[in-house]
Amino acid sequence: MIGSSNPELQKNIWLELNPRRLAVMPLLLGGIFLAVALASDSTGEFAQRAWKYALWLYGFLVLLWGTKLASEGIAGEVNQRTWDNQRLTLISPWQLALGKLLGSTLYAWYGGLLCLLVFCLTYTDFANRGKGFKVVLTMVMIGLFAHALALLLSLVGLDKNRHRGRLPSTFYFLAGVVGALVMLNASLQTINEWGQTFQWYFASVALDDFTTLSAVFFCFWALLGLYRGMRGEMQRHNGPWAWWGFAASLALYAAGFAALGNVSPADHTVLGCYMALGVVTALTYYTAFSEVKDLVLIKSLGDCIAHRQWGPFFARAPLWLLTLVLTALCTLAALGASLVASDGSVMDQVQTTLYPFNVFCFLLRDLSLLFYLNLAANNRRADLATLIYLLALYGLLPTMLAVSSANDLLPALLPWPTDNPLIGTLLPLLQFVVVFYLLQNRLRQRLQAPINPIDTAPA
Repeated sequence: MIGSSNPELQKNIWLELNPRRLAVMPLLLGGIFLAVALASDSTGEFAQRAWKYALWLYGFLVLLWGTKLASEGIAGEVNQRTWDNQRLTLISPWQLALGKLLGSTLYAWYGGLLCLLVFCLTYTDFANRGKGFKVVLTMVMIGLFAHALALLLSLVGLDKNRHRGRLPSTFYFLAGVVGALVMLNASLQTINEWGQTFQWYFASVALDDFTTLSAVFFCFWALLGLYRGMRGEMQRHNGPWAWWGFAASLALYAAGFAALGNVSPADHTVLGCYMALGVVTALTYYTAFSEVKDLVLIKSLGDCIAHRQWGPFFARAPLWLLTLVLTALCTLAALGASLVASDGSVMDQVQTTLYPFNVFCFLLRDLSLLFYLNLAANNRRADLATLIYLLALYGLLPTMLAVSSANDLLPALLPWPTDNPLIGTLLPLLQFVVVFYLLQNRLRQRLQAPINPIDTAPA
């Protein structure tokens, strides 16, 4: 038994599944379905209503309530000052991850699985048994994904807010719910459009199979990310390969949707490269803002480079740096695809083959600005200050140019398509060079000065 070998899960089983609670949940759900039966005129009408109510109740119990419980699993331990003792025990990272994932949400899963049982008993499309199985599997995967995502994001937030002593859980709850609702909406649409196909890459894919496999795909990476997060909390290094695998597979997953517009193979390649570039660029921004900008870590990475210790370097490298490597590769791929398809319809809209490089220049400028502010002597709320500066750079200044009828200068401030390399490429590159020069000077000054404890505090 998993519970008997996992003390964290065993503790939650004792706390959550006492006889009274085990009896209350079936009684509440039974009352709801009894009301549905009384409001139905026939057995067929009841069955048709019951399986729909079962799915909605599953969504409430597992996707809403369960995600709320998962988001509070680690946050509650941190706020009660018991998390440090727990993560320093001899329990393995996987046992702790599994205990938090299933233990804190155990009662919600109890009710959710009862709802899925009702779905299986009342689902009326008996001619297609595989359809019911795929729906159940998809729902379970969505629930696990939402809970694992909430726990994973709480670990990311804990790493950055450890010095504050308290960890709010609302953001992690909302992030898990939003992710679950997006996948749930796709699943419900699949039920209504069962048997239809769509174009993904160069193949015609069944919508129901794709939805189920997508749920398994995202659930797998969420669980692996939770495990790696627990390893980090227990002071164990994670290598780069799992993160590179996730980022690359997510980029490839998104690139397949470029074929939805029935475009030519050349245009599909260009659009796919651009979509992959967009995904890894967004991941780079998120990881750069969510991770700690630690001067001690920067110094240790510099020492690894100086001594050519590449193993320790990649073991300690932050996720934003690992993602930036993939972003550079996607930029090169998009540049190559743009050169090959320079006469295509897509390139008529992009207007220049240098557009991927322009986007990369803006990314490097923004990262340099982020670290420049975080390396200040007083770096409190440096991330928030960076967001305000970026809002001005991407919102206020372009608006002023547009009002002044200077739209031709917009590509200098926005990754906007243009056929003018001076404005669209050279000026963003110049901005990056200037900000990076300021960052380099500040980093040199901080490394030469004694490192104070405040330098290791997150912004």
